[in-house]
Amino acid sequence: MLWISLFLLTQVKPPAAIYTCTEDSTYVLVVDYPRGVAGLNFYLETDGVWKRINVLPVEPTRDPLMFREMLGDDYYVLLDLLRASEPFELMQRIMVDPETNFAFSAGYWKIAKASGRGIVLKTEPNMRYRLKIEYLDYGLNPIRAEVIELHTRVTRVVPPTDVKVKRERNKIRISWGYHEFTGKPEDAVTKFNIYRKIGSGGWEKLNIAPIMRTGAKLYYIDKELQEGEEYVYYVTAVTFADQESEPSEKVRIFIRDETPPRPPAHVEAKGEECKILISWDPSLDVDVDYYEVYKATSVTDTFRKISKAPVRETYYEDTDVMGGVQYFYRIVAVDKSGNRSIFSGVACAIPKDYTPPEPPRDVKYEVKDKHVHLWWTASPSPDVIGYNVYRKEVHWLKLNRDTLTNMEFVDVGFHGRGLYPGKTYEFGVTAVDRVGNESDKQVVKVTIPDDMPPHKPIGFYAHCTREGYVELVWQRNVDWDFAFYRLKRNGKLIAELDTVYYLDKKVEAGHEYLYVLVAIDRAGNESEPATRKIVARDRVKPPAPDTIKAKVTDEGVKIEWTPVRVDDLAGYNVYRSDAYAGIYKKLNETLVVSTKFMDRNGKPGMYYKIGVVDRSGNEKLSRPVKAR
Repeated sequence: MLWISLFLLTQVKPPAAIYTCTEDSTYVLVVDYPRGVAGLNFYLETDGVWKRINVLPVEPTRDPLMFREMLGDDYYVLLDLLRASEPFELMQRIMVDPETNFAFSAGYWKIAKASGRGIVLKTEPNMRYRLKIEYLDYGLNPIRAEVIELHTRVTRVVPPTDVKVKRERNKIRISWGYHEFTGKPEDAVTKFNIYRKIGSGGWEKLNIAPIMRTGAKLYYIDKELQEGEEYVYYVTAVTFADQESEPSEKVRIFIRDETPPRPPAHVEAKGEECKILISWDPSLDVDVDYYEVYKATSVTDTFRKISKAPVRETYYEDTDVMGGVQYFYRIVAVDKSGNRSIFSGVACAIPKDYTPPEPPRDVKYEVKDKHVHLWWTASPSPDVIGYNVYRKEVHWLKLNRDTLTNMEFVDVGFHGRGLYPGKTYEFGVTAVDRVGNESDKQVVKVTIPDDMPPHKPIGFYAHCTREGYVELVWQRNVDWDFAFYRLKRNGKLIAELDTVYYLDKKVEAGHEYLYVLVAIDRAGNESEPATRKIVARDRVKPPAPDTIKAKVTDEGVKIEWTPVRVDDLAGYNVYRSDAYAGIYKKLNETLVVSTKFMDRNGKPGMYYKIGVVDRSGNEKLSRPVKAR
C-alpha cells in the first residue's frame, strides 16, 4: 500500500525536517531528501559554533538482512502489508522513491532510521538550537545544507477532536478531525491509532498499520462487527517518533442486529401416520432464537406460516394434513433481533394414512318402481373424496363402479328391472378418503313394496285313484317370496298348503269336479289360477247279481235278477248270445235301473248276462243263464 505524503494535501511548503522532543532527546525526521543524495551530516550550533553530531555520514541501509534486523517485529507486519516475500523485495518497495520512503518513514520510526532519515539528538529541555542538515552526494561530498530552528520543549501531543461513529451496513466508519499541517518543524504528528472496546470487554488497538495523517478530515472503517453489542471508540494522535496523545473523547454506538441469519440447511420431510415430520440442520448463526415453518401444496404456491409459536427445536410435526396430498415445506431462521433469514430449500412429503374416515351421516331412501333412491349427508372427515354404495342379500355387493363424488345413488336392480318386490335389502354407504381408506358402512334396511303376484302354478295335474279319490299334483313354485298354495274345488276352499300334492277324498264317484290352484306370496299377492276338471271314478267293479232268471213267455224272454247293494250303483246292462260262450250283445240303450228286462226278440235256448255298472263306469258281468 502506498501512503500519501503528509504534505500533499496542504498548501504550505514543507520544512526540511520535522522534530519532536522529550526531556533529554530530540527526534528529527528529514522531510526533504531529494534524489541523488547518498547521505546526511547533522550539525548543532551552540554559542555560534557548529558542531557535527554524527561521526560518520548517516546513510540508508543497503543490506536487506540488516534492514530486516532494524525493523524488528514491524518486519512481519510490513511483509504482509506490502505482500513481499523476502527482505530484499520489501526493502525495494519501501525505498522505491523519496516520496514513498518518506510516507513509510513517517509511519514507522524504525524505517526512518533504516532509511537514513531519522536521527536522535541528545538535548537539554527548553533550549533553542539551530540544526543544520548537510546533504552529501555519492562521493559523500556536501551538495547543499538546510537549517531549521529547534526549541526543545517537551512535545505535548494534542488528541484528535470531533470524533464520530456511523454505521454503514455491516461496518462502522469512525471519523475525526485534526488541524491541518502548519508547515512548522515542530508539527510532528504523522499518524493515528484507534482503540475499541466491545461491551464489557477490554480496550484493544484496531489498526495494525498506522493511520496516516493525510488532511484535516480523517476516518477509519471497522469491519469486524458483532451485532447486538455496544462499541466504544477513541482515537490518539501519534508523532513519527511514536509519542502518543491522550485519548480523544470516547464515542459509543450500539450495533443493532440487522443481518439476517443464514437459512437452515438439509431440510427434510418424512410422511408418517396422519402427520409429517420436518427436520433440519440448525442455522450456523449463534444468535438464532427460533425457527418458523412454512407450508404450501405446490412448490409454486405461496408458502404460509403454520408454526403458531416459535419453534426452538430443529424439528416440527405438522398434523394438519390429509392423506394422499403432497405438502411442501420451507424453514426460516429468526435471530434474537427479529431478523429473518431467506427461505430454506424445499422439502416435500406425503403423509401416511391408515385411518379410515368417519362414515356419512343420515342415510335416507325412497322406493319408486322397484328402484331405490338413496341420499345422505357428507362425512365430517376433511379428506373424503367420495362414497361407495353396497347392497346386501347374502353378501355385500358394491353397486358403483367408480367412487361417487355426489351424495346420492339410485339402485335400479338387475339389468335395470328393479329389485324383487317384497324383499328386504340392506344398503350400506361408506366414505372413501384420498388414499383409499374406507369408513364403516352406514346401514339402512329397505323393503321393496310387493305388488307383483307370484308365478302361476305349472304342471297342475289331476287323476283318480283306484279307491276313487282325486289326486292332485303340480310343480313347485320358484318365487323367492312364495308363501303357500290355495286350492279350491268347485269354488269352495278345500286347502291352503305349501306342498305340491293333495289327495281329495271327499269326492263322489261319477261326479265332475273343477279344481282351481293359485300361489300366494308373503305379501298376499295371488297368482293366476291353474285349473283342472275331472270326474271322480274308482277302479273297483261292483259285484254281480246273486240270482238271474230268464223265462220264456209269449211276449219274449223275461229276465229278472236280484238287486246289487252298492252305494255307487249306476244301473244294469243286459247282454244276449246264441251260445254259452258266444258273443254277447248289449240289448239296452240306457242303463236299466230296475231288476227286470223284457227281451221281446228272445227265444228259448238263448243265453243272457247281466252287467252291473257303478258311477265310475266299472262293470261286472254275471255268469250266463239260459232262457227256458
